[in-house]
Amino acid sequence: MLASCMGRPATFSDDDLLRVARDVFTVDGPHAPLERIAERLGVSTAALFKRVPTKAELLLRSLCPPAPAFVATMATGPGPAPRAELLAHLQALTAFVDVALPGLLALRAAGVELMVPTSTEQHPPPPVILRQAFARWLAADRSGYVGPHVDVDVVADLLVSLCEARAIVPRHEARAPLDLGRIIDAFFTPQTPALPRLS
Repeated sequence: MLASCMGRPATFSDDDLLRVARDVFTVDGPHAPLERIAERLGVSTAALFKRVPTKAELLLRSLCPPAPAFVATMATGPGPAPRAELLAHLQALTAFVDVALPGLLALRAAGVELMVPTSTEQHPPPPVILRQAFARWLAADRSGYVGPHVDVDVVADLLVSLCEARAIVPRHEARAPLDLGRIIDAFFTPQTPALPRLS
């Protein structure tokens, strides 16, 4: 009888936990107390520890993004319209980085170094996965869109770095839109050779 008067304890899904933890850690910083997360979920701190054994694990699970879906689609390489495909991949990258970067910066502020493997599984960190995916995609082009003079590792690094740097700049009216089409045309449109000078 007493149990029925007290009501059932609040329940929450793993997705709820990660979403709320991500919100708290990105807004209040990685040192935000777990009590704040528990309060927003309507549960006790002990209930959180039944899902994740440590705060460090909750930080990693909530802030370190999984590989974005477009990385898997890039694995097939360019198709018949490489420019349009590359533009779509870069748009997906920009959207992903806008969401993922605040979490990655919060992890860094917590002293978690993603560029150093922390487990025996040796999974590459997200920035490395993104650069490798773009370099492999560029290297797989057989249409001639990516010319033989293009260093795919350097171009992949520049494209990903540009999107990452852009995500750091706060959104406001003065921020000009990123013209991804113009950027990739600068890398991949064949340059017209200069006319010889007449002497």
